[in-house]
Amino acid sequence: MKDKAKAKDYLKKETRVADELNSRLELLQFYFTNKLNKKALGLGEEILKLDPDTAGVPQVVTQLKAEI
Repeated sequence: MKDKAKAKDYLKKETRVADELNSRLELLQFYFTNKLNKKALGLGEEILKLDPDTAGVPQVVTQLKAEI
């Protein structure tokens, strides 16, 4: 029973983290599309700290650093 409860709790936390990351990616896309480069760069760097392998984010951060 304890293992099942721990597994459910872990999956709930993992799902919450994934949802938060997806929301941050959507916000990053909004900032980038609307030329809010400083906000996009800050958020992009924050995303990379949480998950360095996030698809497309390293390229966006590199591009923004070149523009700013």
